[in-house]
Amino acid sequence: PISVILLSSLKTQSLDQSRGLEVGADDYITRPIENRELAARIEAHLRLKAARNELAEKERLLSAVVNGIPSQLYLIDPDFRITWTNATTQHELDRPEHELIGRKCHDLLMGNTDTCTDCPAVTSFQTATSAQDIVTFPDGTIKQCKSIPMINDEGRVERVLKIDTDISARQKAEDALIKQ
Repeated sequence: PISVILLSSLKTQSLDQSRGLEVGADDYITRPIENRELAARIEAHLRLKAARNELAEKERLLSAVVNGIPSQLYLIDPDFRITWTNATTQHELDRPEHELIGRKCHDLLMGNTDTCTDCPAVTSFQTATSAQDIVTFPDGTIKQCKSIPMINDEGRVERVLKIDTDISARQKAEDALIKQ
């Protein structure tokens, strides 16, 4: 996107300037204006555009990395409601993100009305430390479930990142080796 700077040679009211900004202008300049100030404002907008482009590129790269991870990644809040998911989670649950957001993870994934017994996320919320466990899901899938707390500036756990990795094949291979 390009910056839109409205330039007026008329003395305008603050309301007119506000309207211009509300409809999408990035700046509103009234004349007379010194060339140096005009150049400085344009440079400021160019720096802002460069920063926005850099941020957009970093977001694109981060999204590609996160969505390329073959494990289910999702964030939950202290009420165990899902607030974000990666593409793998959406694909494996065969639901778009908007159908997952706001759902309680234990209800959606396990069919439980209460939090799961020995849930690593409970430990992460209570202790502000990472936790993990091996969990068998209702469909028989065995997953390594990790929980990583996201701690705010006050030291409180705001969310937990859940990482669920399907280890069913590995577990079956290990069980087969043990039986030999």
